[in-house]
Amino acid sequence: MNRFAFAYRQIRYRKLQVLLSLLLFALSASLIAIVLLLQKQADEQLTLQAKGINLVVGAKGSPLQIVLSTLYHLDNPTGNIKKSELAFIEKHPLVAKTIPLLLGDNYKGFRIVGTNQAYYDHYQLEIKEGAYPKNEMEAIVGAKVASKLNLKIGDTFASTHGIQAEIEEGHLHEDSFKVVGILKESTYTLDHLIFTKIESYWHLHQSHHNLLHDHPEDDKKIEQVTDNKEDSTTNSIASLKQPEGEYTALLVQYKGAAGFMLPRQIQENSALQAAVPAQELQRLLLLTGGASRGLQALAALILVVSALSLLIALLSALRLRTYEMAILRSWGANKFYLFSLICIESLFIALFGTAIGLLSAHGLLFLAPFLYPENKSFALAADMFLVEELYLFGLAAAIALLAAAYPAWKAAQTDLHTTLKKLP
Repeated sequence: MNRFAFAYRQIRYRKLQVLLSLLLFALSASLIAIVLLLQKQADEQLTLQAKGINLVVGAKGSPLQIVLSTLYHLDNPTGNIKKSELAFIEKHPLVAKTIPLLLGDNYKGFRIVGTNQAYYDHYQLEIKEGAYPKNEMEAIVGAKVASKLNLKIGDTFASTHGIQAEIEEGHLHEDSFKVVGILKESTYTLDHLIFTKIESYWHLHQSHHNLLHDHPEDDKKIEQVTDNKEDSTTNSIASLKQPEGEYTALLVQYKGAAGFMLPRQIQENSALQAAVPAQELQRLLLLTGGASRGLQALAALILVVSALSLLIALLSALRLRTYEMAILRSWGANKFYLFSLICIESLFIALFGTAIGLLSAHGLLFLAPFLYPENKSFALAADMFLVEELYLFGLAAAIALLAAAYPAWKAAQTDLHTTLKKLP
């Protein structure tokens, strides 16, 4: 009989004995594959989303927090800064491009980002339906937002102060946004965001009524303007009542290599915080790398346990199959046949278990959006396959052969005459 078919039949007859080894190989392969896939996709998305942004300028605080909150929308902003404080950066000779951002509101947990056309152009965000916001209180929504909230062109919604829907103290704004566009799906995590003009944010957070009552000194100034320059009263009142606009951060792209001097200039000559995304991304990857290495070590330990389990299962089965081996020898099977038979059984278990583990890993990534719908940070692709996954089959095969070496040698040493004499 073909040794592969014979080995397969032997495994079928010992289902319970090989089940533990099979599950252990599947568990270790699944854990290793998930770690590799998550790390690969996270690294790619983090790097891609920071591409072309050399500097992020914001309020004083943690540089990593500034980068996470503005580039990846994973943290709380460090605060807002007046637009005038950033004017020197926008006009700096070392700066090629700036993109302003204003954050602070959400709609049902999806963050609302105030920005301008430069942001859409930088990330090459394309329109699926409608158009980009042109007027105040117009919004364009990411593909995931439109899908999950069933938003369509012409729909209106009121935003809540705060970047998370569960913030209790967040108040609902009276004015509503109108959806004027829906973005196509992208390779970025920006599909979970809502975009509007910065002026919409300013409009929402300005209270003409509060300014009149909270700043009586302005009222006196307005009266003086009215008495002295009646023709320009309306414009003067507007300028006095209009608070200065604010930004949460400014994304900066250098004009040349000399731009690396800009962060130090900002730190020394202003009250602003300059964060370099490349440096902060490296710090972040170092932090997450420790966790991934820990999971890989756990998977390696499970793999060792899998090998021990397989070794025990093969030795246990071999004790019960002594007469079987002797009969095979009597039918003409040589020592190499018996040795290879045990090795093939071990390989079947290891490779089949690894295949189950890899399929399980991709299945979990496919189910991740349904199991964890709150995730708005990273898009996980279940259809991504890595070369390293193929290496897992080679590793499993090597471990299987190592575990089978001693039982296979024992099987090959089966003595036909001595064994058959023990038969009753």
